[in-house]
Amino acid sequence: MKPKEKAGRTGLISLRLLIAGAICIGVPLLLLAGSEPPGPSWWYNPSLTTTGKPVVSGSANDYAAINQGQLKNIASAAAAEFDSLGYSGSYDGMVAKWKTPTSKTNDYSAANIGEVKAVAQPFYDKLAELHYTGPPLTWAQWGQKYPWDGFQGTINDYAIANIGQVKNVFSFVVPVFALSISPSVVAVPLNGQASLSVSVSDQFGDSMNISNVAWTVNGGGNIDGQGNQNAMFTSNGKTGAYTVTATSGTMSATASVTVYGPVLSGLSLSEDATAIAPDGWDSFWVSGTDQNGNPMNVSNTSWSVSGGGSLTGYGSSAYFNSNGTLGNYTVTAKVGTMTATAP
Repeated sequence: MKPKEKAGRTGLISLRLLIAGAICIGVPLLLLAGSEPPGPSWWYNPSLTTTGKPVVSGSANDYAAINQGQLKNIASAAAAEFDSLGYSGSYDGMVAKWKTPTSKTNDYSAANIGEVKAVAQPFYDKLAELHYTGPPLTWAQWGQKYPWDGFQGTINDYAIANIGQVKNVFSFVVPVFALSISPSVVAVPLNGQASLSVSVSDQFGDSMNISNVAWTVNGGGNIDGQGNQNAMFTSNGKTGAYTVTATSGTMSATASVTVYGPVLSGLSLSEDATAIAPDGWDSFWVSGTDQNGNPMNVSNTSWSVSGGGSLTGYGSSAYFNSNGTLGNYTVTAKVGTMTATAP
């Protein structure tokens, strides 16, 4: 996936290495200042913070050291963003613990790189579940899960982190997925069938495969395909309007299915060959469509030919045998008041 929102400005270095520290538990969450507007939109959403102010606002020095309270503030806003979109993860428990101070709590003490990675890890674990590949992940297509993957040994986890580094790590855009069924509106003749498929895409139009799809219908027939993205609705012979629902996790989508009584509305006549030898033969078959353009079986077909040979009908098909007389002749199929001709 390639989110369209740009990542935030980074500091001198990006966070690398494996997680090597644990964040202290604290209480008041302090405002992390920064430049606007680069970065994901959730940085500037005041409803995500306990202060009622955006987590990134005003003017700041990205090279300045970040303290524990500022780190907790941006992490708490990130957790609130995930929660607002219906996601949950281990970050929720981490943030909840910060609300209960201990004797070791000091939100004004500097945070080191290992502590920043420890706080960021559960967010990237959830992003991996969501198949996120946007910034600041630069090699996600090669299996990169955390922004610091691939740089082991180049950064000291006990070094003090700066504001720019934290903004870089928390510059992700949380994916928002939605299900859709295609076609979303379908007309099915009595005792007929319709194929349906479900897809999932994020707010940037990037799609992903899903499994464990549950299909249901509120009447009018049955639907097969449990667990799959594709399903088949089969009418049970009752006309009416019905709703098919596909569900995967917390996401769902619906399609409208109308089962109707078909009425023959169109005829077409096909043949094997348009020219035959004087002693040759040709075959013809007639097909019908209903008022919604769906195929419809035809019966009681009357066949005739304008000359040149004999025509024998077998229901919806017929065979023409030439009598050796050269010329152009017309075959006609009639069903009720409707006719079709060839050639």
